[in-house]
Amino acid sequence: METSSVYLSLPASKERLYDYSKAMDWPYQFVTLSEADRHKRRILNDQYGLYAQLSPLVPIIGLLLVRLVRWRLGKLTEKQAPYDAEATSSAVAFYEASVASSPLALWRRFSWWLSDNVEFAGLTLCQRDQLIFGGVWAAWLLFLCTKDTGTDYHHLARRFGIVGISQLPILYLLSLKWFNLVALILRTSHEHLNRWHRTLGRITYLFITLHGVLYLNYYFQVGGLPAAFLRVVPALGMSGLFCMTLLNTTSLKLIRRLSYRVFFIIHITVALALPFIVWFHVPHGRIYMAEALAVAIVDLGIRRYTRVTSFCAVEGIIGTDLVKVKVKSSDNMMKSLASRPGSHIYLSIPPMSKSKKAPLLLSYLGSEFIFNPFTVAAIDEEAGEFMLVVRQMRGPTTKTLSSFSDPLLRDINVALSFDGPYGDYTSFPSFSGSEFDGVLLFAGGVGATFILPLLKHIRTENPSLRVQTIWATRNINEAAWCTTQADSGILKESGLRLFCTRSGFESTDNSACECSSISDVEMSSLDKESKVNDSSVPVESFQRPNIRQIVNAFFQQGHGRRVGVVVCGPDEMAADVRRVVTHWVERDRDVWFHNESFGW
Repeated sequence: METSSVYLSLPASKERLYDYSKAMDWPYQFVTLSEADRHKRRILNDQYGLYAQLSPLVPIIGLLLVRLVRWRLGKLTEKQAPYDAEATSSAVAFYEASVASSPLALWRRFSWWLSDNVEFAGLTLCQRDQLIFGGVWAAWLLFLCTKDTGTDYHHLARRFGIVGISQLPILYLLSLKWFNLVALILRTSHEHLNRWHRTLGRITYLFITLHGVLYLNYYFQVGGLPAAFLRVVPALGMSGLFCMTLLNTTSLKLIRRLSYRVFFIIHITVALALPFIVWFHVPHGRIYMAEALAVAIVDLGIRRYTRVTSFCAVEGIIGTDLVKVKVKSSDNMMKSLASRPGSHIYLSIPPMSKSKKAPLLLSYLGSEFIFNPFTVAAIDEEAGEFMLVVRQMRGPTTKTLSSFSDPLLRDINVALSFDGPYGDYTSFPSFSGSEFDGVLLFAGGVGATFILPLLKHIRTENPSLRVQTIWATRNINEAAWCTTQADSGILKESGLRLFCTRSGFESTDNSACECSSISDVEMSSLDKESKVNDSSVPVESFQRPNIRQIVNAFFQQGHGRRVGVVVCGPDEMAADVRRVVTHWVERDRDVWFHNESFGW
């Protein structure tokens, strides 16, 4: 909404503007500036906008230094910690006492506390570190917005705008899946950075909203509000603010539950349109819009270039609402998947596989911008194929895949497009050495498509490592897809315990849990009759697993060293596991915890 000719276009004299500002009960006033003063204001705004954009370098460098210090502290602690191959209780007690007051132990407890969820009125808002560091970041940007603005109302309003849009390039960068320089520098993944993308997105929206509100107040005060909407610059500003409001509203969990497709399409549309709106709204912000648009186009271009289309066999799994997709893939894709267990790909349906009744333009746009993430459940390197297990949901992609599984079409392969692989495994620690005392894996429903490949990889990397896997399903047929694979013996793997709850997953406090309707790892209710031979699927129990008992027993049997805990299942399952593991973290046990989720 910024314009240098705002005074000339309003039906109010300079004296009237000054009178209105005097009536305002706060320090900022509507002041009249000379051309030289306006130029100085412009220089200051550009300067603080640059400060705001370069500021993310500070936490990135700080995080790298923290990792260096933590690595050094870990080396010092290893020299102090004894190793007792017999895992006696005295050895464990001695180890816990030796590290209880160490700097590394204090850091671990603090890090665990930061990663706890913040809840309000029964709703999970974010993790505690997002709230704290996001608040610090917002305070820093607020300081940049008010510094050297004096009592000039327009200086403050414009500063909120320039600082807000200066965050858009880093906001876009954090959202990228392939060309993510921040993930490369920090040796992490898009999935881990996505929550910071959401945090920065809310902060950016706040500052741009304040920019808009200040200008709306100005137009109202001088009596020029109706006329402002008829001018190009204010109209573009309000359009941009409306788009960002629409984007943030559809990002709410309630809206995403009702229609994830609406959230996704609006997200993509606004992200591509916003740089053009701001470009014509204010010339001084064009450098930031060029940066944001450039990184987005480069990422989309790379993903489009690396996307592959393959003919796939789609088959329904009897007695469930699951669909099995077998994909013949290239050697490069198979090598990437083999080196990244538990990775996921983005699947889209090309126009050639869609109904001929659908308009060609809509089919093309759908194949370019509508894609769903699915975990690669298994790979067969000899056959050159990988497999997906998909649960039919309410969206068009899974419904279309389900229609391809019609028995009448069993001998007909369909064309599907794939982009990836992606996943958090690149940031996982190594399981090959003696760092870990054991790894405890939890899978809920089709969350096993992530857990079982990880289990197989750990067994290959370190056969002697103590590993226990808990897989909870509602129906025995949900585990049947494993019995048809080349590595079907994984169901009889030592340490794998299968629980078929039949009545649904429940938490450890005996309260029933309802799972998210949009999650790809949820365990939805199944009414179909079981038709799988129970002997091929070794079920330990037809009751829910006692998570507290399982976790406590696993930690008690260890040597006192680091324990890995990985969960891929409903939110309630992850919350129950984390609640029990917290007890051991408070006892100074070193825990590496990972919760795999497609909530966004």
